[in-house]
Formats: sequence, structure tokens, C-alpha cells
Amino acid sequence: MPVLFFLLLPTVLLISHQIGQICGRFGLPAITGYLITGVISGPWVFGLLSERGLLSFKAVDKLCLACVALSAGSEMHLQEIRKTIVAVGTIAMFISISSWIFVCAAVMLLESQVEFMQGMSWKEQLCVASMAGTIMVTRSPATAIAVLKEVDGRGPFCSLTLNVVILKDIVVIILYALNLEGVKFAEKGLDATNEPHFAVLKAIAHPFYAVICSILLGATWGFAFMPIVRAGRQSLHIPAFLLDPRMKCIATLLMATGCFYSALLASWEPLLACVIMGLYAANAKDTPNPQADREALEHVLRSLMPLINVTFFTLIGASLNLGAIAKTLHIAVCIVVVRLVALMVG
Repeated sequence: MPVLFFLLLPTVLLISHQIGQICGRFGLPAITGYLITGVISGPWVFGLLSERGLLSFKAVDKLCLACVALSAGSEMHLQEIRKTIVAVGTIAMFISISSWIFVCAAVMLLESQVEFMQGMSWKEQLCVASMAGTIMVTRSPATAIAVLKEVDGRGPFCSLTLNVVILKDIVVIILYALNLEGVKFAEKGLDATNEPHFAVLKAIAHPFYAVICSILLGATWGFAFMPIVRAGRQSLHIPAFLLDPRMKCIATLLMATGCFYSALLASWEPLLACVIMGLYAANAKDTPNPQADREALEHVLRSLMPLINVTFFTLIGASLNLGAIAKTLHIAVCIVVVRLVALMVG
């Protein structure tokens, strides 16, 4: 890791936090300030955070993602999900379908403006458009949670919205894997039909298998995480220094990262596993006082997430390639508008 990057990063994060606070005074989410600071300090403006340094800091990105996903899962309450499961499923389905159709059609119409699509066959262009439509189905749980936490958004509507966002992420995981198989078929043409039927079925079934395994893995890590959540309220023979709130935050970081990397190494879905870990921890019933467990978990995450958010969104801003954005800005604007229309239609 570049030494200068390591020395400058804490200062950049401190400035980012202050700019986020200033944005809050003007009614903007703090993450707006974090992103702006990241862009300004990134390699395309002042260059305080070098491109090489950002690449070497990818592990921190994964750590932040793990904690964001854990926090997302902790916001899902099973009692509310049972009451709104039909509404959540219906909204997620219609938004996913409309987003895929609209964006896929828009990319096909804009193919003459996309440099790398020049010279492609119509099948290859359709594969690119389908992949773009699939990616546009998803929304950012990290952003949704950060904004909801900042404005203290609670209630049925906020819960419904967050549940839809997370469910669509699960849908995207499956659609993305199926799209990859479609790309392989388009590349091989008729030769793809000569592959053993078992291999084809295995490829199609793999995303569903990965989702199921990720759910089981997340529940296992959630079970292992519970002693940390309950530490200090039950006699668990834990050393006194581990009961310090800062140590609980560090332990939460390590557990979330462990869940993320164990799923990653198994080629499953690390974000989904971390979401389920948070969901399990927030809804565990094998305790005399579930409400106290939930409050303890919220306290730890409330202490931890401000640092995670400022780090994650600042690094995201610094990673934005402004040169590429400038070249494709008109295409990006068109897709954003189409995506918004699709969202309203859905």
C-alpha cells in the first residue's frame, strides 16, 4: 500500500465528514458531501488519493460493504415482512420487469452512441443490453440505509421500501448469473446445444444454489454473532475488556468481514450472506429478551456506521473515472431518465 495514501486518507476522511455535516445543514444527505470530497480528492482532480492507492485499499471496500449489508439485514423485521410479503414481492417484480425492459430497449436504441458496441452482431448487442437492464434493476441498499438513518426514517413505508430494495438485489444476483449463461450461448451459437444437458442444467441452477447456500451461511454467522450482541447482559464468561463498546464494534467488524469473505471464497453471494446475518441477529428468538438484543445490535451499528459510511462513500467518489463519465455523459443521462420512468411505471 502506498505510504502517502495511507497518511493522507485519515485527513481526507475527516474533511469528508465535515463537508457531510455542511451538506446536512442545507437539507442534503451527508453522503452527498462524502461523494463530493471523494471526487475532489481523487486521482482525477487534486490527486490526494492515487489510483494505485485506491486499488490497494479494495479490502477496506469489502469490509465496508460487509457492514453495510449487515446493517441492511438488521433493519428487516420478520413480523413486518410477514405482513407485507405480498406487497413487497409484487412491487419488486413489477419494478424489476419494467426496469429491465425499458433500459434494455434504451441501450439497443443507443447502440450507435456506445463505442464498444460498434461492430457487434445483433445477438451480442442484445446480450450487452440485457446485462445493462439487469444491472439497472438493482438499487443501492447502502445509500438507502445511509439516508434513512440520517433522517431517522422509520415506519411502514420505510420498511416496505427497504425490503423491496433488498429483495431486488437478490433478484439481480439470479438474473446476472442467467445473463452470463446467455452470453456464453450467444458466443458459442449452436455449439452450445451440444453440451451435456447436465452441464447446462447445472449452470442454470447454480445461481439458485448460491442464493440458498448464502442464506444458510448468513444464518450460521448470525447465530455465532449473537454472543457478541448479548455480551454484558448475560453471563457468557467473556473477559471484561471485551465488553467495552469499542471492542464490540471491532468484533462486529471482524464477524461481518468473516461472513463476507467466507461466502466470497465459496463463490457464493457475500452481500446476501451478510444481510441474512443481520436479519438473524435482529430477529433471533432463542433468548428471554429479543427486544433487548435488537436494541443492543442497533446501538453497536449506530456507533459503527458513521465511520463506515464516510469511508465507503468517500472511496466510491474517489474511484469515479471522470474522464469516462465526461465521454459518456449524454448516454448516462438518457439511461438515468429511462430508469426513473421505468421506476414510476413499475
